[in-house]
Amino acid sequence: MYVEEKKVAIVTGCSSGIGLETSKILARNGFYTYATMRNTDKIQEN
Repeated sequence: MYVEEKKVAIVTGCSSGIGLETSKILARNGFYTYATMRNTDKIQEN
């Protein structure tokens, strides 16, 4: 019986900069990505 491994990532500081780019790269590479941030007013549209 084959059980698929699920890759999970939690990234903080995702409203901009390195956190945003890291969360996008992880999501594109098959990770279930949870992106967190303190200030939702700073969210970049991407």
